[in-house]
Amino acid sequence: EKLNHILDTHALLELDGFGEKREMEIRQSLEHFLSGMNKKARLLYPEASALANKLCEFIATNASVKSVTPLGSLRRKKETIGDIDVAVSTEDIPGTIKHTLTYPDITHVEDKGTSKITVLLNNAVQTDVRFVEPEKYGAMVQYFTGSKYHNIRLREYALQKGYSLSEYGIKIARGETKMYTFKTEREFYKFLGLDLIPPEMREDTGEIELAEKHDLPVLVEETDIKGDLHIHSNFPYASSHDLGRSSLDELAQKALLLNYEYIGISDHNPKFSGQTHRAINAVMKGRKKYYEQLLDSSRSVQKNTKKLKVYIMLEIDIRADGTLALPDDGFSYIDAAIVSIHASFEQAKDVMTARILRGLSYPKVKIFAHPTARMLGSREGIQADWSTIFDFCASHHIAIEINSSPQRLDLPDDLVREAVQRGAMFIINTDSHHVDHMDLMTYGIGVARRGWLQKRDILNTRGQEEFETWLLKG
Repeated sequence: EKLNHILDTHALLELDGFGEKREMEIRQSLEHFLSGMNKKARLLYPEASALANKLCEFIATNASVKSVTPLGSLRRKKETIGDIDVAVSTEDIPGTIKHTLTYPDITHVEDKGTSKITVLLNNAVQTDVRFVEPEKYGAMVQYFTGSKYHNIRLREYALQKGYSLSEYGIKIARGETKMYTFKTEREFYKFLGLDLIPPEMREDTGEIELAEKHDLPVLVEETDIKGDLHIHSNFPYASSHDLGRSSLDELAQKALLLNYEYIGISDHNPKFSGQTHRAINAVMKGRKKYYEQLLDSSRSVQKNTKKLKVYIMLEIDIRADGTLALPDDGFSYIDAAIVSIHASFEQAKDVMTARILRGLSYPKVKIFAHPTARMLGSREGIQADWSTIFDFCASHHIAIEINSSPQRLDLPDDLVREAVQRGAMFIINTDSHHVDHMDLMTYGIGVARRGWLQKRDILNTRGQEEFETWLLKG
């Protein structure tokens, strides 16, 4: 406020070295700063998804509702979301609007029309809910799912065929006034001679051309996943990072509920700095013995692991110089290693690339975890020569992780596209530090689908025997 007052009274012009141009630059900088302060923070995809799904479930309880679907970047599973958009197919629009407005989490109604309402959820999240008759639902869902660039390209494609597209349906571009309406998106795309394009692919990166050729990839599904290899247990030791909070028994039970065939217990490496190699190796030996005895002697664990293979693994830091934070002898106590970066994020691109390649060169390294080390909303990803790293992983049979943690969602989808084109293989993990985190797999699947990955591209879609051949033998 004081700076605004100084600018408004032109008091700066009385000081040596300050002219009108400098005053204008300061005012513009202040306005930019204030707009950033007032800018609404974007939600992480899982947060927005939870809010939208809860609202959709409530709307669906109305007897007139036929279908409810989130729209926009949320439906396309973007990593962060601005506003929430929802489409509702209903035989009674006024009645369904009335029902929707009784939703308890609506704290303010910003606008109410005959087919759309705009509300705030929990005093914070702007949400547009659009209501339409069932026979028009497909066109509206397609239109508001986007993306903007996909829709622009689709309109151009339709115009070449003599059609005009809108949220209401499809018309002949010239002359005829009839509007062709569609109950489903599949019918909408079929009318244009296209296969149904998965929402995650709709970014105008070649998907329309593939749909025209009936050559779209069959994207991975969550039901394809056979195991989770990045799980932290509550084994008590002096860890380099945070411990897990669930027991091996709890993790095994959860894995069976998820119909997994195998899991990897991948605690962080023991504290490295200030420790002797002998002391670290003693911790590793004790850890292996602990898990083996638990697997052999605990009735509960034994029962759960009869149908579940448990691999004793470790997540190891790639240190600043590229060495791994584990003595060479320590590798004898694990089946396989995950490596990752947890510090020194600001290294130059060439230094970081050499660091990663050195870390990946150690024996038993099978997975490169959360490769960019980003934390959504708080830390940018590292800079590295990703083409070189992807080529190295492909030629050395090292899997690139898609980390399902909501704060990471790492590898980002654009780099997933690049990596798979270079022949790299992937693994989707949850990085669970609690048994409940094993349910986060769905968010990694979303990233994989945005990266156009198919089941064949992802190693933990393989059955246990085939997976073990890769994990233990390369």
